[in-house]
Amino acid sequence: MQFKTTVREECRVTVEVNGWIVQESADELKAECDALLSDGKTVELDLLEVTFVDAVGAAALRDLCRNGATVVGAQPFILAFIGGECRE
Repeated sequence: MQFKTTVREECRVTVEVNGWIVQESADELKAECDALLSDGKTVELDLLEVTFVDAVGAAALRDLCRNGATVVGAQPFILAFIGGECRE
């Protein structure tokens, strides 16, 4: 998994994620986004290029959404797997 953080406005950040969100990478993504959310930023997770999410990745995404992040661009099967907290 790779991700790129882009500041859209002073308080709004888009995190573009590509590849797989799996156990080995989910903590890194969650830590980055948690830090942004703690700084008062609005975080938008762009999952357009994500092709696979395992259970640990889905849990990380659900936690981020509960903490205020939003998900955009996710494939329907990924949205179904991560659940209602992360609906666009």
